[in-house]
Amino acid sequence: MLTLAYQLDADVAARAAAARGDPARLVAVADLLAAVLGDRLPQVPPPAAATWTPLPAQAAPPPAARAAAVADLLAWAEAGGARFDSVRFTVDAAGHCSATAARDLAAGEAVVVVPRALMIFEDELASSAAGQISPYGNLRVSMDTLATWLALEADLPASPWRAFLAALPRSFPTSPWFRDLDEQRALAGTAAATAAATEVDVAHDFHALLDPELPVSLAAFAWGRAITRSRGYRVTVDGRERCALIPVVDLLDHQPGDTTWDYQPDQAAYVVTTARAIAAGEPVHATYGFHDNGALLRGYGFALDDNPADTARLRFAPSRNVRAEVLAASLWRFAPGAASVEVAARADLGLHRALWLLRLRHADGGALHAAAASGQLSDRGVGWLGVATEVAALAELAATARAGVVELDAAAPPPGTSPWARACDQVRAGERATLTAVADFADAARDVLAAAPSLTELRAAAAPHAAATTGTHAGARYMLAGYLAAVADELARESSTDVA
Repeated sequence: MLTLAYQLDADVAARAAAARGDPARLVAVADLLAAVLGDRLPQVPPPAAATWTPLPAQAAPPPAARAAAVADLLAWAEAGGARFDSVRFTVDAAGHCSATAARDLAAGEAVVVVPRALMIFEDELASSAAGQISPYGNLRVSMDTLATWLALEADLPASPWRAFLAALPRSFPTSPWFRDLDEQRALAGTAAATAAATEVDVAHDFHALLDPELPVSLAAFAWGRAITRSRGYRVTVDGRERCALIPVVDLLDHQPGDTTWDYQPDQAAYVVTTARAIAAGEPVHATYGFHDNGALLRGYGFALDDNPADTARLRFAPSRNVRAEVLAASLWRFAPGAASVEVAARADLGLHRALWLLRLRHADGGALHAAAASGQLSDRGVGWLGVATEVAALAELAATARAGVVELDAAAPPPGTSPWARACDQVRAGERATLTAVADFADAARDVLAAAPSLTELRAAAAPHAAATTGTHAGARYMLAGYLAAVADELARESSTDVA
């Protein structure tokens, strides 16, 4: 990274990398490079818009065919020992399946039980019609093993999982992977678009690596990958984590709070249990996990309003501070001139990584040498470097986040009315809200720190925000509470009495 950004001799860049485990030596190397290079901006190409060659899609059967296929699946699963009497599955006119309570359900009831014999594991396929699949020789890639198996097994009439395979969706109208260039514009400028482009490139690459004796087209492989991404489970069975497909359970829509689920060895079954009382006729959901809207759209084909898991990407402007760029690249692999960090509306690792970079940019050389000598500078981060440095870092954080909002808005296409366009609007809104929360947090934190309060005052400043936002998605206030508490804890460990 340093070699390309500053046109350095490879040996010089290697010395900086070698000093990574010795912060004091690394700061000295960074000082030397800064003296030689001056205030030079790193040379990086401008970021290109994220686009991708869409994966080929398979033809979708009529919606009515899905209803019949789901009915066959449920009959097959019940004959195989699955239990779901208290849940009613229905398929709407568009072919979407949902679940409701067939009667009043108490909290703690097992509502779906799928025996191990109906679960499909990537390493237990020998008895299938397609047989055991090793798509990459000795290289084990669990999800791609299942994806390849699905591509082969789906068209084999003798498959013991024929009913399950027939009920799987064949097309994904709201997955970015299959959208053409015109449709991709709905995600323009978002971090989700960059991630989608990467995923599609990976799918093309992994298909190209398949064993040539496996007759799997790119369209079939892409379909298998989409199924495993949206319906594959990580399950601990026999003492180790396995990748599995689980019939019936995968029909439940996403919403946290209704149910919990796990594999229960005493029953040799995967069990979905109610987490609350659910009235007859009320929807029954499972949770797909704590995912931002970009991940939900790429993996499952939908997004949510006001998603508390939303994230965005901060893209930092190139800096003329060569010392800071060298240190950030050597310690944390930040790309000089193109550093970026994924952040959420929480005081989590993403926020701290952003502050590590900005503290380096705004600290003087003496402070960095002292931090290296005291153990506050390492590959695990950079600690507190004083009020002036922190206030300047927070100012750049706010400016970077607001610049991100401007870029996001500038790239937005006119609103659309299709399910795909509406989902993309939700993704964009989530990223925008996250960037706004980061900027507002940074401004509020500067106001608190500018007064250089004592540790007691820092904790007092954090308390009302924490009390008002515990367990909720409250944006800037939630971030401020976590950040101030973390600063107070760090200073207390250093036995400091103030933040100066």
